[in-house]
Formats: sequence, structure tokens, C-alpha cells
Amino acid sequence: MGGQWIGYGHDRILQYAQRYNLALDPQPYFTAPPDNASAAERTLTLVEAVNYPGLKLSQEEFEETERFLGWIDELSKELDLVSPWTHPQAASLDKLSLAEVIQTKVRSPSVRHHILLFAQTVLACDPAEVSFFFFLSYLLAGGGFEALGDGEQGAQKWKVKGGIEQISHRMAEDFIAGGGKVFYKSPVGKVRKASGEYFVHSPSQVWRAARVVFAMSPLLVSKMEFEPPLAEGKARLCAGFFPPRCIKTFAVYDTPFWLGDRPKGSPAPHFTNLGPAHNVFHADLGEGRYALVGLVTGAPARDFQGKDPNQLRQAVVDQYAAMYGPLASSPRFFLSHDWSTEEHSGGCFASLLPPNVLSQHGSWLKKPFEGTYWCSTETADQYCGYFEGAIRAGDRVTSEILADLSKPIPNAKL
Repeated sequence: MGGQWIGYGHDRILQYAQRYNLALDPQPYFTAPPDNASAAERTLTLVEAVNYPGLKLSQEEFEETERFLGWIDELSKELDLVSPWTHPQAASLDKLSLAEVIQTKVRSPSVRHHILLFAQTVLACDPAEVSFFFFLSYLLAGGGFEALGDGEQGAQKWKVKGGIEQISHRMAEDFIAGGGKVFYKSPVGKVRKASGEYFVHSPSQVWRAARVVFAMSPLLVSKMEFEPPLAEGKARLCAGFFPPRCIKTFAVYDTPFWLGDRPKGSPAPHFTNLGPAHNVFHADLGEGRYALVGLVTGAPARDFQGKDPNQLRQAVVDQYAAMYGPLASSPRFFLSHDWSTEEHSGGCFASLLPPNVLSQHGSWLKKPFEGTYWCSTETADQYCGYFEGAIRAGDRVTSEILADLSKPIPNAKL
């Protein structure tokens, strides 16, 4: 029920999959033909809804889409990949939300709706919550719109047979085999510094360390206790992050009926008007089982938080029935998981920044200081928000520690 995809350019995690002899399955994409589209009309599909018609656009709307996406891609390339907050217009770009820019720059309501949907599904938030400047840095780190989107060239290209968690387990096994120790069910709630050493506290144990690596979301760092307190800039940055909202759902069936021909007739309504699942993927689970994997993100996910899971099930199943016909009404079983309820992740896909934080406090994002090091997918220079970003952030911190091993650690304020 967690993350599962690997994309083009995600070289480090692909190396680990190869190292552990893990096979990859391509994520299949099935493009539906447009309903009653004339020669002068195009379809736009930035967000996957398997074998369901994309947004039908006039030639003028299609050109507006290309102009807008091209403008944002080019603007993002003006940022420095490692230090985007050094851009001369960082402060002004950071005053705006992503939704404000889309609403201002895109004239066509249809195009505006689809681009807002893309932002919502990629970030798992309401585009009105997130900083435009943060989105530009996220887009640059991810390689642009095409690389972040769905489709053959996008970030949802492969899955690991048997589950991607196998990589984590194998990495832990290697670590233990090399003399390392892994402590389960020992969440750290406090880090104290005294006499040049760190004392790392969990409910059951305290560890002493010369250096501490925080391989966790800045959002979770903000919930920890530090003695003495974190430096003000670091504390403000971590406290500025907000949690994404994503509920992942699996509706499992005996046949992939959604891959069949669509009935002829009037144009289909856009799938986002039919229910809360705003990203829908095909999955072959093996042993004669198939699934529609639906992601409920942003405001729809917030609306279902704390409610009876059967309400979500009914809404998603009704949506699939409207999209693919009555066979969707009776899944063999239905699974869902609200990642915002996870205490030790804070939600998925990755923590996000509202306006006026990255430009002011971004320099603290990954800067090591006084024996502390910071790595999580949010701190990655490339592919932040993905497994690949987490591994690359770990590579960076490893290099930082190796470079610092011969240096004394100043006994100063944390």
C-alpha cells in the first residue's frame, strides 16, 4: 500500500534493484481513443486514468497548454539545482501559491483544471497550499513535466516484482552483516547535546553518539525535542513544512474489464467529475487477480480523513462503475490506506512547503552543522519526493561524513 514506482533517470535505486537481482515489471499504460474528437481537436492526458478518454481540447487550447508548460519548464531551469533559494527573484516567486499562478496564466477553464489536477496528483496537496517557487524547484529536481508525469517516459515507469520494500530489507541485512545494528520500535523523540556528545532518546533506550544523521522528513524533525534548541533558521524551516494528503486504494477483480472497448455514445465526463480517485492505474497482481489502483489526493483525501472507510470504498467503486461499467460495482475485495495517519512518515509522497519559506530558510535544508547531518527525499538535489531522492540524499550525507571524520566537532549550540 506504499510507494511502488521507479522512473527514468532513477539510476541509484535501479542499481540497487540490479544488485539484489530484483526483477522489474513495466507499468502498463493504455491510452483511450478520444470520444467524438474532430481533426481540429486534441486530447491531453497529464494524469493517468487507465483506458479512459483524456481531456478534449481545441487546437487553441492545446497550444495554450504547450506554452504554459514550456514556460514553467524554462523558468524552473533558471534556478540553481543545488541552491534554488539563491535565485535573484526567489522572494517574489515564493510569495505566490502554485494555484495563483495557474489561475492567472491559464485562460482556458479546461486546461486550467487539468494542470491543477496534475499538480494535485504529483504533490498530493491542494495547489493553493504550496509555494510556486517550491514547485519550480521540485519540477527542476524531477526533470520537468514529462519526467514527473505518468506515461512511458515518466516517473511511474517500473515496479519491483514482489514489492519495492525488498530493497530496504536487503539494505538493512547488508548493514547488519557489516556490523551495524538496527533497532525496531524505537522512535526517537529527543536529541540532547552535552559535553560535545549527542544523546539520542527513544522511550526504551538512549544512545550516545559523536554525530547524528536525521534520515527523516523535516516535518517530523519539527515534532522532536532538541536540547539545546535547534538553530532558529533550521527550526523555522522544519516547522514550515506541511504534510501531503494521499489515500491509496486497490479495487481487486477477476478480470481487467476496464481494458475492453468503451461503448459508443456521447462524450464521457471527465473522470474527476465522477469520484475522488484522481489517478487510476492498471495492475496485474498475478494468480488471476487484477486491480484498479486509485490515488485519492489533496482536498478529496482531506474530505475522507477520519470518516468510515466504507464511505471511501463506496465512492471509489461508484466512480469506477461510472467510468468502466457495472462490472466495477462488485470488486472481489477493496483495500485502502490513508498515509496521513502514519505517525512516522507524516503522509506521502513527501512533505511540502507553503509560500515564503524556501526563499527565506532554504539554505538550512541540507546543511550539516555541529555533527548533525540531514538526509531525506525532501533534501535531495534530484528526484526529491521519490525513492531515488532518498538514496541520493543518503549518498550526499555519506560523503559529508567521510569528509568531516578527521575534523574536530565544535562544542557549540545545536
